[in-house]
Amino acid sequence: MGVVRRGSKWVIRYYGPDGRQRWETIGPNKKEAETVLAQRIYEVRSGKFPILQRRKRLLFRDFAEEWQESTSSACVSPPPSSTSASSGIISSLLSASDLLLH
Repeated sequence: MGVVRRGSKWVIRYYGPDGRQRWETIGPNKKEAETVLAQRIYEVRSGKFPILQRRKRLLFRDFAEEWQESTSSACVSPPPSSTSASSGIISSLLSASDLLLH
């Protein structure tokens, strides 16, 4: 773990909770890089690692259901023909994804 200069930028290197080495480019300020490194080390040790939270696995079914809910509650409704067409496509994709999972 440490702070390294690459060209005009400072880069931090640390290990995530999964044991993988990670590099982050911080910027031209070494003090800021040291501060961010200390923050990342604290986050890894305390279990509040932001990168792992952002990369949460999202299943197609969950995404499709969320998308259908958001489009059905939109202020401006799409034309009925496009709504039924997209619903049919999503339904067929969901059934196909169910077949692949089982």
